[in-house]
Amino acid sequence: MVTSLRWIIKRMLPFTGVFPRTALIAVSQKDENPSPNLTHIFTKSSKLSIYDPPEPTLVLEELPPMLLQTHFRIGREWVNKKYRHTRCGIDNLVDRWISLEGKIEKTANEVKPMNGEKVMPGGMYVVISGMAGSILSRNRLFPVRLAMPILTSIGAAIYFLPQTSRNIGALLLKIERKIPKLEKVHNQIHNQLLEAVEYAERTKEQGQRTIEESVYRSRKFVEASTGLPVAQDRTE
Repeated sequence: MVTSLRWIIKRMLPFTGVFPRTALIAVSQKDENPSPNLTHIFTKSSKLSIYDPPEPTLVLEELPPMLLQTHFRIGREWVNKKYRHTRCGIDNLVDRWISLEGKIEKTANEVKPMNGEKVMPGGMYVVISGMAGSILSRNRLFPVRLAMPILTSIGAAIYFLPQTSRNIGALLLKIERKIPKLEKVHNQIHNQLLEAVEYAERTKEQGQRTIEESVYRSRKFVEASTGLPVAQDRTE
């Protein structure tokens, strides 16, 4: 009987891990005819907790930087600052240069004649006219020597390069409008020149009338003195 129980237990031991609760049978033998003493021992399976395990607290301790680290940080910040400053300066310089190129190109297109007028022969004539004006006024007063080459060059440009001269004049007027003081001075000079021209015309007319009256009176005097019909009726 005992042998049979041992054989059964050996056969059941491999299946004890399958079932959550397994009865283990222990046999005690005290005499020759022992009676089996069955003791049921129940083992409980381990269960996981429904709560998360407590996380360990992480404590950060701030350590002062080393002297070498401080010097490296200061040097790196200084280099970065100088690099940004230099890069901004170069970018601004390139932008200004590109803007200047655009303005020069726009100005050249405004001055360039659209009617196919050639600049090279006329420009040479303008330069020669300026040199001729300087030669003609070399024995004159300083204001005359200063103004004569400019006036001869302007006159030659108007004659040989009319379209280019008009474009340059329009460009100068456009630039002049951007500077109020220069525009004011130009208007004053222009008004003074107009007044001078009008005064010269009035003086010319008055002188012409004075001369005509003097000639007429002289003829009347000769006619009255000699009886010769030299005086003629004045036509107003």
